[in-house]
Amino acid sequence: NDTWHLVEITEYTYYNDPTSNTEINESTKVYGSEGHVMIESDKPTTASIYSVSGSLMNQVNIDTGMNQVPMNSGIYIVSVNGKSYKILVK
Repeated sequence: NDTWHLVEITEYTYYNDPTSNTEINESTKVYGSEGHVMIESDKPTTASIYSVSGSLMNQVNIDTGMNQVPMNSGIYIVSVNGKSYKILVK
């Protein structure tokens, strides 16, 4: 059974960069690139990736450093360390 979660977007910053939207929370960076969600963290954690309709698309363990999560192009809500980020994957 799929479980639906409503995710509150707590912070969102749009940068006029044709390849990514970047959000910075202390030492966590979350952004979209071609075919990937990119998550950079200073500590191991878990990330949940949701569609804009609220469907959980992927839940992944994040290692310290840069992490690439393959995703189809689209807009996603990524929840990491209690913060949510709206990103675009091309």
